[in-house]
Amino acid sequence: MSLEARRRAFEPFFTTKPDSGGTGLGLEMVYGFVRQSGGHVTLYSELGHGTSFGLYLPAVRQANNMGFIALEHPKDPISLLGRGEAILIAEDNVRVRKLSIERIHDLGFETLEADSDDQAYQLLKDGAKVDAGVF
Repeated sequence: MSLEARRRAFEPFFTTKPDSGGTGLGLEMVYGFVRQSGGHVTLYSELGHGTSFGLYLPAVRQANNMGFIALEHPKDPISLLGRGEAILIAEDNVRVRKLSIERIHDLGFETLEADSDDQAYQLLKDGAKVDAGVF
């Protein structure tokens, strides 16, 4: 990403894609969700080599109707592993998607995959049961 694109990456409606693709809402929505959840996002990019984003969310023990109960210092890190919960992974880069699926499986989660946000949305509309999503 260029320096200008990095500076504007999380702005609503900013996109580097031609008129035929992209609304510029994807990264803005991710950023908003992560911040609203008490986390933060990092962006690292080298022009001509690629870009990576880090999403850091607080660990949770349980959810209730009042929200999530965050773990400050988990006494048992093993308890943070999945127990078969379903994670929806939407990623257009096949290699990144496959790597993400492998790593999430290694943590004890099941996965559903989509090669676009539109396909992920269709899976949800069709009744796919997921506990979380990675877009």
